[in-house]
Amino acid sequence: MRAPVLKPVFIVVLIILLTIPMLTPSLAIADDTTIDYNIIVRQNGDSLVIITLNGTGLVSIPLPLDAKPVVKGAVYLTSENGIDVQLGEIPAAIAYKTSLYTAKTNNWIFDAQLSNKTTNAVVVMPSGAEVLDTSPKAGIITDKYLKINFGATERATITYRFAGEEKASINTYQILFFILLALAVVLTIVLLVIKKRPVKQDHHAEKESGNDREGPEKKSSQHNIVKTLSRNEQVIIKTLTDNNGEMKRNELERLSKLSKSSLAASLNSLERKNIVKIDKSQTVHYVELTDWFKSL
Repeated sequence: MRAPVLKPVFIVVLIILLTIPMLTPSLAIADDTTIDYNIIVRQNGDSLVIITLNGTGLVSIPLPLDAKPVVKGAVYLTSENGIDVQLGEIPAAIAYKTSLYTAKTNNWIFDAQLSNKTTNAVVVMPSGAEVLDTSPKAGIITDKYLKINFGATERATITYRFAGEEKASINTYQILFFILLALAVVLTIVLLVIKKRPVKQDHHAEKESGNDREGPEKKSSQHNIVKTLSRNEQVIIKTLTDNNGEMKRNELERLSKLSKSSLAASLNSLERKNIVKIDKSQTVHYVELTDWFKSL
């Protein structure tokens, strides 16, 4: 009996099935793999990152968008959020520079997304930095450099500022305050000058015309009443107005050039209309405009 002959397709499938168990261990990260971050932060906010990797298997390293990594001792492929590194028998290292780990608001904020397999992360702060807070809580080592030791973490956040920044900020606010105060004083002076200028002009106009501010309105009201009077009555009103509103009767007769009978009739009519009043308490009679007519 002849042995069965395997078709080529079955041979290929068999080879693949036998190869998978051999490849699988190399793709998985070993338990003894270590990923250590050493990050140096500069005063301008740029960060230099050095990652050392020991072990075998495939590890994912997240990278900021501006990072251009240099990888030594391993092969890697770019991924959506960083690179996938295939570790071998020798230690590997990754180095890159980024400006996206830090941001400046009131204080400086350092915020770095690390590998989820990180075993230790150390951040070296710039000279003169004062650490205000860390997340997660980390150990602070002060020797030649200020170091923040996070240990194993997937994310490292540091809030810090530089010595003298608070004082400089206060000085800036003081300068702004004095500038605003000076502007307010100048604006007040300008407004006072503008406010006084029209008053002087009105006073000058009053001096020239001999009337107060309500003169035009009064003239308009008085003029409307005068228009309803007879010609002789209008002459009497004009003569009195030209002589400060009062005068002796005989002088009024002389200046108005009216006869005694016409003057008497017109004065009686004006007196009934409450436009003039005649003071007969003395030998010489005085004729003057009434307060009501003057107030119009």
